[in-house]
Amino acid sequence: MTETDPADLSRLLCQVVGLMAPQPLDSPSPTDRLVGDLGFHSLALVELAFTLEDLFAMEDMVMDNATGIDRVSDIEELVREAIDAGTARMPDDETLAELGERHGVIWEPTP
Repeated sequence: MTETDPADLSRLLCQVVGLMAPQPLDSPSPTDRLVGDLGFHSLALVELAFTLEDLFAMEDMVMDNATGIDRVSDIEELVREAIDAGTARMPDDETLAELGERHGVIWEPTP
């Protein structure tokens, strides 16, 4: 079982969700609602799911269990469980840089 620093994962997911949000906030938080606060719609949610699958090298079955996700913290719980179960892993710097490039930004991790 892999231990993941909760603060690191939370910051990373807030950055990724904020990068992809149709209505981004200055500083997304774990309590933000994907649809209500960040403007995600069905197509944007599917894109987010595929991005998270790629970013965390998640098995497809993990995302199949994503029903009921409403807030950023729900994503964090799903990803943390997958990492702890060995069906996902934290992304490396190169993977994060590629994500930034796809979205037209230079990836700068939040301290």
